[in-house]
Amino acid sequence: MLFGTLCRLAGADASIFPNYGGRFGFSKEECLAIEHGCSKPLLGMKSISPCPGGGMSMDKIPQMLEVYGPDVMLLIGGDLIGRSPCLKTNAQDFLKVMGR
Repeated sequence: MLFGTLCRLAGADASIFPNYGGRFGFSKEECLAIEHGCSKPLLGMKSISPCPGGGMSMDKIPQMLEVYGPDVMLLIGGDLIGRSPCLKTNAQDFLKVMGR
């Protein structure tokens, strides 16, 4: 409730939360409950974007898209800047993995 519903009630556009399989102890079920809190019908309010992060890497993108669907923000910071010294190349790799 804290990361999904409460963020919507507070007027957020997205909810950043620790994804399962990262460096925090959230389960897949807990993360899906957060995603549901971001998107379920709620008092006529628009849904907000789930934004899982916390130790995510580009190699986990396909799995994350399978779990959360296409309406997700991916928070991949360290792996995006740490893959090579060229941020442009890293961003291009990210887009390739995303299928764009």
